[in-house]
Amino acid sequence: MMISTKGRYALRILIDLALNADGGYTSLKGVAQRQGLSMKYIESIVALLSKEGFVESLRGKNGGYRLKKAPSEYTVGSVLKITEGTLSPVSCSELSGGNECEYSEQCVTLPLWRKLDKIIDDYLESVTLEDLINRNIE
Repeated sequence: MMISTKGRYALRILIDLALNADGGYTSLKGVAQRQGLSMKYIESIVALLSKEGFVESLRGKNGGYRLKKAPSEYTVGSVLKITEGTLSPVSCSELSGGNECEYSEQCVTLPLWRKLDKIIDDYLESVTLEDLINRNIE
């Protein structure tokens, strides 16, 4: 499993919105400048986050984006699942929720991949944006 720039940037964008909201909306231009990211790429990621209900927008002079919930209510796992799709360590379709692999009955490594998948998911679901902001990671 390799987390793409889309997943990493989504986390950075959400953290930036959390840190710079001051109860209001934050412009994407400001996020782009602070994070050193392309405005076009940020817009595509924010569109996805908005579609999934993670952020809300307001048009106009004081407009921009903000989190819909508190940073403590967003898990790293939920953000990465939106941007990455599956976080499964292997492409075995059984682990990623698809059809069962035709070799699953005789696959001696499948229990290893299932356990690793669970460990990854449990950990990422246990870490929130607030944890990242406070650097409270174990």
